[in-house]
Amino acid sequence: MKNKYKRMLQKCMIILVLGAFNLATAQKKVIAYIPNWIDLNAFSSTIQYSKLTHINIAFENPDANGYLSFNSGSNAIINAAHAQNIKVFVSLGGGSVSEGGAIRDNYFNLITPANRTAFIQKIYDYVVAHNFDGVDVDLEVSSN
Repeated sequence: MKNKYKRMLQKCMIILVLGAFNLATAQKKVIAYIPNWIDLNAFSSTIQYSKLTHINIAFENPDANGYLSFNSGSNAIINAAHAQNIKVFVSLGGGSVSEGGAIRDNYFNLITPANRTAFIQKIYDYVVAHNFDGVDVDLEVSSN
């Protein structure tokens, strides 16, 4: 019984040490959302990249077939951010989804079981093709 208690105590100490290590090495994240409807080429030179850890370019939305648009001005931001080891994500959705209409209808159709796999593949292909580091999904849909 005494050995069982010692082993349990040792395991608890290891867990505590690992938890303390995780807290000590955790870093704050500073994320900027940049709207994709502005002149991104001009805006890219005004960003204080040194103060950021992540950039989300917002908001891209799919057409009825699941293809996302791309603002070519995003390239300037992606390249500048990556040069400073900043992660860049594409943000999907936004408030326009909650307003209804074609954008919302597209999402509801694309996330059905019959279309979901193909839609996810298109998102993945988009991220790879445009050198993003990931996806931020911000679907703001009312429960009404």
